[in-house]
Amino acid sequence: MKKRMLVLQKVMFGLFILTVICCFVYSLGFMTQYRELQYLSKPVNKVLYNFHHEVLIPFNNSIFYLTLIGVIMFIVVFAAKLNKRLPNLLSMILGVVATIPTIIAAALGLSKLGGMKAEYLTFDFSNVASEIYEEYNPSTLAFEIGQYLFVVALVVMIAFILTIVINWIINKEKKYGSC
Repeated sequence: MKKRMLVLQKVMFGLFILTVICCFVYSLGFMTQYRELQYLSKPVNKVLYNFHHEVLIPFNNSIFYLTLIGVIMFIVVFAAKLNKRLPNLLSMILGVVATIPTIIAAALGLSKLGGMKAEYLTFDFSNVASEIYEEYNPSTLAFEIGQYLFVVALVVMIAFILTIVINWIINKEKKYGSC
């Protein structure tokens, strides 16, 4: 039983790491599709410029810093050796705390991405190409990837928390006997 618990915990730890890294990489690449919007200066494109600077950049900064903290926390959890042994109280608490930045980033993403996508689709992009001297193809791919990624991130973070808490409880009961 102990071996199965440890195997499950190792699998969930691997998924935890993969999810945190995917969210971090997503935050690095989110603005790639919208980089041309930062060069808009004509009054006809002011709404798009404002959307880029007042909506997209603050959102990207938020998820970037949260996922960066998540990466740092994954290193802390790795140092606690949750990938090699069943959790004691301290490593269980560290494991739970380590998921918080990614959970917040995922919740923020899920709450904002749908509205940002809807607002983005309302804009008139016909004047953008004349200002940036290249064809601009509006794309909502970054919004859609984020929505799917953040749902998966929430599921994985909750499953990771449940795994280490349940393993800690079972390990504690076996160690001290049931009351």
